[in-house]
Amino acid sequence: MINANIATLAAAENESLEISTKNLNCVDCHNPFIFTIGEQQFYRNQGFSHEPKRCPNCRTSKRLRNSNKPMVATEITCVECGIRTTVPFLPRNANEVYCATCFKARGYQRVVANRV
Repeated sequence: MINANIATLAAAENESLEISTKNLNCVDCHNPFIFTIGEQQFYRNQGFSHEPKRCPNCRTSKRLRNSNKPMVATEITCVECGIRTTVPFLPRNANEVYCATCFKARGYQRVVANRV
């Protein structure tokens, strides 16, 4: 039993060593994107035998186009700079919403950390 577990672990390590990041081109926007080692392992674990054809942004856009949910656009006032803008989601707490510029400037991790 122990030998079988060791063999399984060794096979998994060899499999992960064979994987390296790949540069691919999106079929929709034609921009290059990176197919990371983590994404490749996820694809293997899910049983996908193909590489993605679309970059992450185009994959998200396609999912939104194909979903039955209507797009939500909510008008908000940015808590950082005070401008009025729209965001593509329904905020849980309207007092903590940033415009795209302020969100990028503050960094995603800091914004999320402030919520905890």
